[in-house]
Amino acid sequence: MEEYFQVRPSESEIMKQEFEKRIAKLEEEKMYLSLDVEVQKMEVEKERKEKRKIEEDRDDLKEHYKRAQVSLRRARVGGSSEQLQKEVDEEKARAGY
Repeated sequence: MEEYFQVRPSESEIMKQEFEKRIAKLEEEKMYLSLDVEVQKMEVEKERKEKRKIEEDRDDLKEHYKRAQVSLRRARVGGSSEQLQKEVDEEKARAGY
């Protein structure tokens, strides 16, 4: 007969338990989303650092190229005036193109 007198939770108690389960699940999802956001922030920062490095390398290459061009021009100054005129004309044609 004791089997018939088992205590059954009330409807409000059942709803409370379901609500608590949902809250726990939402908190878990929030934790995972927070971790995901942190990972994405780290990836963005890594990409920014790589971009800065690439830009610095590009700027260094540009500066090196400019210095090499100046050195080349100085080295060619000893050439004939016809050769220099030809090079000037070629540069003008390139610039016009």
